[in-house]
Amino acid sequence: NIDYDNFNGLYSTAFNIGDEVIVYADKTINPPTTKIITGLITDVNYSGTPNNEKVTVRGINYVEGKLKDFIVEPEVYNNSEVSVIVKDLIDKYSDGTITYVNVDITSTTLTRITFKNISLWDAIKQLAELSNFYFYGDNNKDLHFEIKEGISSGLTLDNTNTIKSTFKIQEQDMVNEVWVYGDTILT
Repeated sequence: NIDYDNFNGLYSTAFNIGDEVIVYADKTINPPTTKIITGLITDVNYSGTPNNEKVTVRGINYVEGKLKDFIVEPEVYNNSEVSVIVKDLIDKYSDGTITYVNVDITSTTLTRITFKNISLWDAIKQLAELSNFYFYGDNNKDLHFEIKEGISSGLTLDNTNTIKSTFKIQEQDMVNEVWVYGDTILT
């Protein structure tokens, strides 16, 4: 989420759902060069009173947003290694803006898998679970498909590379155990 003061409707036409947004993190460099987020706008909300207007823009990671938009038509793969399936699905069902340079080869070959009208995100999620991998999109719109706990980012977070954030934790937000009980009624 990003909030802007919208005095006199200054940003009333600046943001549209589906627009691509890039957020940079440089304070002292103009123009900034450190890209931290590439995303898509999912919601624009205007609020406030005259002379105290706000616009709140909400978004999602670009790769995640796009993969959730694309639908995989009925598709069957036989005796295929998982990374080959991932790449083929992206080639067939994405719009060409998502790359897959960082899709690693798995040790999992599936004898048969079928996808029927599910999002490309859900199809890749299924493949990641079956091969004990995880996936995400980076700031350059590239899909990473990597073994769980297999790669270190090499980054150490400290006061030189983090953005100041405020977190508010209240006692009612904390949970030690959650028990959920349910019943099934067949009619």
